[in-house]
Amino acid sequence: LAERAKRKEEPMVLDIVQKIATSDERFSVRSFANTFCGKDGSFGVGQNKLVQRVNEAIEHGYLAKDNEQPNTLCVTELGKSLLQVQNAGRTVQ
Repeated sequence: LAERAKRKEEPMVLDIVQKIATSDERFSVRSFANTFCGKDGSFGVGQNKLVQRVNEAIEHGYLAKDNEQPNTLCVTELGKSLLQVQNAGRTVQ
């Protein structure tokens, strides 16, 4: 997990997982992208690129569609573990 957290191509994916994990709001892939896309958005990328990154998080197993609310994203156990590793690394100085 630590190696995955350090990969160059995944920081945005991990930030997406973090945002979903800490948000009080529930998102579908599209609603997440609509909310946070654009150069002034949290991720500084367009809607299509953000949808692509959310889908990467799903492919990696960090996010899944909630069984109770099928169009809603939830953080998987793997995603939670990865965030713990990532956040532990940020607090160590």
